Amino acid sequence: VLGVFGFLCGKAFLRRDGLTKHLSSYHNNIRAFTCKICHKQFKGHMIQHLRTHRHEKPYECKSCDARFVQRSQLTVHERRHSGEKPYPCPVCKVSFAHSTAMKMHVRRHTGEKPFKCLVCTNTAFTQLPHLKKHMLTIHKTDKPYLCVKCNSYFKTKTQIITHEETCSPKQETKEFINTK
Repeated sequence: VLGVFGFLCGKAFLRRDGLTKHLSSYHNNIRAFTCKICHKQFKGHMIQHLRTHRHEKPYECKSCDARFVQRSQLTVHERRHSGEKPYPCPVCKVSFAHSTAMKMHVRRHTGEKPFKCLVCTNTAFTQLPHLKKHMLTIHKTDKPYLCVKCNSYFKTKTQIITHEETCSPKQETKEFINTK
């Protein structure tokens, strides 16, 4: 069966509207789906997300009693039993069961710290939870995202993205943040 292919990532689709939706959601970062229960916005995978609200875990491990919302979660879990580690570090060749674990490990070699504190100068972290802990303990806020236009803080990436679409520098709503 011939399909329609995306030029950016090579993913194939049976219908052109599938390609169009993929391009707008994944490559243009448009979160076209909103959960009617918790109001989170998503690029896709709404069926899997709704399972979390219904406490459904249809994917069961054959080796133990563990159950999962998504098939991909089961696949990663099954690697615990099989010992499979298909993601080798390109620098030192240590292998990992999950691609994300490998990417985090590679940061040890590169020194990359993509999660920057916008309050402190020269303070950055390899993982988002480390930035969140820093913001809570040092700056006394659970909102790690700072709008640089108006200095407002936000708890989630989705909140700041939504805010930045309409923000103007004239909005002076900066919360008090303890900077040391």
